[in-house]
Amino acid sequence: MKKLLILILISAVLLTSCAAPDYGIGLKADNTAAPTERAEKPTAEPEPDETPLPAHQGSDTDGRRYEGTADINSFCSVNNDDGRYVGFVVELTRTDTDGTKHGYDVRFILPTGWYCLTIPYSDEAYLGSTKGSKAYMFASRLFIYDDEDRCVGAVGLGSSIRSMAEYEGDEKRGVNEFYHGINSDPDYRFATDEYYLIVARSTLQFSDRFDEANTNAITEVYYSKEYLCSLGYNFESDKMNVGILSSRPGDKCFVAFEFYYRIIDMLTLNDIARSVYWGGERTN
Repeated sequence: MKKLLILILISAVLLTSCAAPDYGIGLKADNTAAPTERAEKPTAEPEPDETPLPAHQGSDTDGRRYEGTADINSFCSVNNDDGRYVGFVVELTRTDTDGTKHGYDVRFILPTGWYCLTIPYSDEAYLGSTKGSKAYMFASRLFIYDDEDRCVGAVGLGSSIRSMAEYEGDEKRGVNEFYHGINSDPDYRFATDEYYLIVARSTLQFSDRFDEANTNAITEVYYSKEYLCSLGYNFESDKMNVGILSSRPGDKCFVAFEFYYRIIDMLTLNDIARSVYWGGERTN
C-alpha cells in the first residue's frame, strides 16, 4: 500500500510539471508578450516573470533581419566592457501624401543576442500592432526578439505636426502635443502626461534638462482592458508596458520603443534610451 501511494504521488507531480503552460500571453497563444498589470512608476527593477514566453513559429524569409553589428562606441557612451550590448543601425521609413519616401537611419543598442525583424513571426500587439484600429500610429516598425527567439518589443517611426524645438519654454505642453498621435488614444497610448523621464546621454543619471539635443525619455505604455480583449487577450484589468521616446532634432519625426515590462530591467532600459541616436535621412 505504501509503495502504491508513492507511485500515485510521483505520477501526480509528473502530470503537473508536464502540463501545457498557461502563458496568458499572445494573440490566441501566438508568440506575443502581453503587457503587464498596471504597476507603480517604473523607478525600480521589476520582479522577474516566472511565466515563460513561447518560442517563435515560422520564418522571417519574407522580411529583413537586423543583427547587432555596429560598434556602440561610435554613437553612445554606454559602458560595454563586458560585451553586454551590441549596436544596431536600422532604417525606418515613412511616405508623404505626395508619395515621397523618407528613410531614416536610427542607431541604438540591445542586449547581446537580440535581433530585429521587419516582419514578425506572428501577430504582435506592440506599437499598436500592424493590423487593426491602431496600426495608423506608426509609419513603420521593427519587432525586437531576444536570444530565445521571443518577441519582447518593437521600435517604430512616428511623426508630429511640429518639431520639438518649437516648444522651447513650454516643455510640458510641448511633450504632450508633440506626441499627441500616440498619447491621446483612450485604449492604447504612451502615457507622456503621467510619466516622462528624460535620460541624459553622457552619464548613468536621469536628466532634468529639456533641449533639442537631449530628448530621449523613458515612459509607460498603457493598454485598456477593452483593447486587450479586442486583440484576443483575457485580462480583468488594464495593463502597462515600458517605452522609450526619441525625437529627431529639428524635425517632426520620432522613434518609439515598447518593451514587455518583465523582460527588461530599468538599468538596461536606461542604457538603451541613452543610446538612441539619429543618423542620416534619404528621400526618393
